[in-house]
Amino acid sequence: WWLYGARRAAKREGAPLVLWLEGGPGSSGWLSDLGQIGPVDAARNERAASWAARANLLFVDSPVGTGFSFCGRAAGLRSSTKQVVLDLRMTLAAVIDRQPRLKNCPLWIFGQGWGAQPAVRLAELLLAAERPPPGSAAEGSARPRPRGGGLGNPWLLPEEAVTTYGAFLRGHDVLDA
Repeated sequence: WWLYGARRAAKREGAPLVLWLEGGPGSSGWLSDLGQIGPVDAARNERAASWAARANLLFVDSPVGTGFSFCGRAAGLRSSTKQVVLDLRMTLAAVIDRQPRLKNCPLWIFGQGWGAQPAVRLAELLLAAERPPPGSAAEGSARPRPRGGGLGNPWLLPEEAVTTYGAFLRGHDVLDA
């Protein structure tokens, strides 16, 4: 994962935490980091306009084995979105353990392409856990609370997209019959 603190240091603790999940699976978060919204581009030139001006940006290569993420054994590779989401929740907790200033930041989750699937499911998981039962160990614990997000070119229903895409392209004269 890569974390950029909000560029206005005095505002970092109150700035939103943006979790960015790239598409694929198989695409690194560096595509959007260096190619779109990160504070520097691929040539290491500082961007005049970056989301990091007002937000803490967290790019996570997910699932394990994607981009620069790795595991030491095949058993660590994931075969379901549910497993990926649980890994993301653990990753988010680990980042906050290392950067405690983020624990009270409002969380915004963005997913692009296939990254939209774990983005939506992670938001659901975190929102369900937002109101722990009274008296539980989690009651009153500080952690980022999901406040919103966005989906870019979401790949939410792959089965439907794959079975209808050919007809769509032919119908718009993109493919020859």
